[in-house]
Amino acid sequence: MKTMKKAFNTCFGGKGKWEEDYTWDKSNKTIAEATEEKTRKEDKEEIKKLKERIEELEMQLRDKGNEGEQAQQAQHPTGATGEELDVFQTEALQNAIGPGKYESMMSIRTSLDGSMSSQMDGPVGDTYDQRGIFKRPACQKRHIWNKSNRKDWWPFKKSERALTGNSEDMVDQFMKFSRLGKVMKDCKNLMWEKSMYTPLAEMFESASIPRICLPALEKVLADDLSSALQIVKEAPEDMSDLSGWINMKYEFVWANPACYKWWGQTSGDMEGLNAFKNYLQSSNSSYRRYMKAVITSYWEGDLQPKRHVYNYFGSEPGVKKQAIFSISQTTPVLVEIENKIYFGTIVEHNAPQKHEKEIYQIVSRSHSCFKYSRTSVTIFTPCGVILQQNPVANYLFGMDSAETNLFSDFKKDGTPVDRIKALFADNEDLYDDMWETVMVKNENWWKKMKVYKHNLRPMRELNLSISMTSSGSSSFKSARSQSEYGEHSWYMINFNKFADPADGQIVLFCEMRDVTEMVEKEQKLRAARKHEHDLLQSIIPEHIIGHLVDEKKKNKIALENSDSDSDGFLDISALRMINDNRVRDVAEHHEQVTVSFLDIVGFTNISSQSSPGEVMTMLNRLFSIVDELSDRHNIYKVETIGDAYMSVAGLNLKSEKAKLENSGTKLMDCGGTLGCPGYHATRMIAFCKAVLDEAKLVLTPMDSPVEIRVGVHTGDVMTGVVGNKMPRFCLFGDTVNVASRMESTGKTGHIQASDVTRTLVTCEDWVPTGGVEVKGKGTMETFLLEH
Repeated sequence: MKTMKKAFNTCFGGKGKWEEDYTWDKSNKTIAEATEEKTRKEDKEEIKKLKERIEELEMQLRDKGNEGEQAQQAQHPTGATGEELDVFQTEALQNAIGPGKYESMMSIRTSLDGSMSSQMDGPVGDTYDQRGIFKRPACQKRHIWNKSNRKDWWPFKKSERALTGNSEDMVDQFMKFSRLGKVMKDCKNLMWEKSMYTPLAEMFESASIPRICLPALEKVLADDLSSALQIVKEAPEDMSDLSGWINMKYEFVWANPACYKWWGQTSGDMEGLNAFKNYLQSSNSSYRRYMKAVITSYWEGDLQPKRHVYNYFGSEPGVKKQAIFSISQTTPVLVEIENKIYFGTIVEHNAPQKHEKEIYQIVSRSHSCFKYSRTSVTIFTPCGVILQQNPVANYLFGMDSAETNLFSDFKKDGTPVDRIKALFADNEDLYDDMWETVMVKNENWWKKMKVYKHNLRPMRELNLSISMTSSGSSSFKSARSQSEYGEHSWYMINFNKFADPADGQIVLFCEMRDVTEMVEKEQKLRAARKHEHDLLQSIIPEHIIGHLVDEKKKNKIALENSDSDSDGFLDISALRMINDNRVRDVAEHHEQVTVSFLDIVGFTNISSQSSPGEVMTMLNRLFSIVDELSDRHNIYKVETIGDAYMSVAGLNLKSEKAKLENSGTKLMDCGGTLGCPGYHATRMIAFCKAVLDEAKLVLTPMDSPVEIRVGVHTGDVMTGVVGNKMPRFCLFGDTVNVASRMESTGKTGHIQASDVTRTLVTCEDWVPTGGVEVKGKGTMETFLLEH
């Protein structure tokens, strides 16, 4: 080691020289690091001072703005000063701060934002800052509920210790964009015990939301701009589902004087303020949707303040004039009131902008959405004048709005042409329904409508003469008949009303979406489903069809988004016996029905001597004739099995009665009751006689007339539908077996009937057979009828 040290000394010019150089270099490095650290600290301190200065200027701005606004509202409660309103409030900052100070403050703010942006991850700068896009701070992190890794549904981890006050970071953040920041600054050292929390507030114990107390709120914001506190005193028992959150009842418990004045309420009248809020929720659909979205975001774990721009029409009750745009900001909080901690929200009705052009940018973008929408959007006056329309509406209605034209069309009586009534021409009932829904009930109205060209352009297309009265009733008279209207389109039309920000008057908002292609597809689908339904009716009795239709409507077994008309049609899936309950529901017992079987004599020999095509041609001709005869005599065809044809009379008494009454058929016996077994047996015998006559006209492949025999029996049967793959309607019971035996033991060209059937049809010339042997029955007395 000594040798190495000596060598270094020699190399660096003498003893100790290398040690001195090493020590010097090390000292320089230490000094450089210390200098760099000092510079960073100085930069941070400078940034902090700038931030504090900005906050001080902004508070001065708000105080001056508040004084000016209160003085102005004292003279003009509705916000109308007699001069043109600054609806975007872009001049308020300059007026409040004074000449020259506004530009200075904004340059400071720009520098501050730039220094803050330089510390952000990812692409930052003017592209984001100038659009109000700021990175979410750590103190406002989003919480995501994950069922898979948390037994408790609530997304925020509960702490064994109660939180006390607000962090420095959260106070700093809220000081930038909310008046609540000043309250939080006074609530840094809150000492809350667990016993103070209400059940709902306890869920938010570890959530990143402000903690405040009511005395501090009253002290700091008493003389500030419009602010109010609403809390949830009692939460629903089940808060695991969104519906529980939607049903929470918020109640105002505090508001500053500016809030009462802002909404035209008597100062200190908390009951009146809550009543006004309830009225706003019930009458303003936009407000309801906004509040539902806010509550949904809380349920999803996003607890940062929520903002929206709204139209403020002033504070004079019942009077709406030109509106100004204002920002409402809703912030979830935990608040201590009389030693109880509640969950609630602070509502700032005219919150500061995130940046100087926030309102202007939001309104401009909204207009762009209106302009570039692919849906027709039109604004009408109640008397039917088009005030404003987007390009799609220009194409439909023509460029007839007050926005695009210097003049509007008026009638001879001096009133403008009502384009709303023209849209509903020949649909007066729909117009009345729309008017009552929108203007009277204050609800949204939408319908699918068939629209012709003359409905959209009455003056240009057909020169329609529309007779209208000022009372709102109308007489829709068109120059041409319905058959001459020509092509039409289908539109989904939505009407709503709102107060026009330009003057506070009521206007109607109309949205129209072309759904012609969708309607045409629905019509084709409906036609196909009707055809399928008709086929099923030929397979399944009507009373079962009716039962399944009712079941479908009850259980909503229908295509998604299908219209109500198609719900009366069945498809094959509705017949599948998918469970025991359905099989049980359609199974029935029928008393004293008459069953018949007919069969081709010698069919086996015919089949062995003929080609398949020839055999099927013969069967098709014969059974087509039998089908036509069954319809004529109102006999239900059960099925064909090979060359056998099975049918029944007396199953569906209700439909048979309707059909026979419509056809004028006279009752034959049994005191005029269509449910009489004798009547059904008589109809069946008449049907079988007709079949024997017509069958002679059908030739076999060997050119000889087809010969058939028929068997008939009357008794009780059970019916039902069986099967899942190919559902079939079936008859079961001893009556079916006996009827089959009557056919198989019968005589060619004759009808063989049991004694039961013969007793019911006494008007025929029956010939006794002396009895036949029937399997399982022994000898049965039967009768033959030759025709």
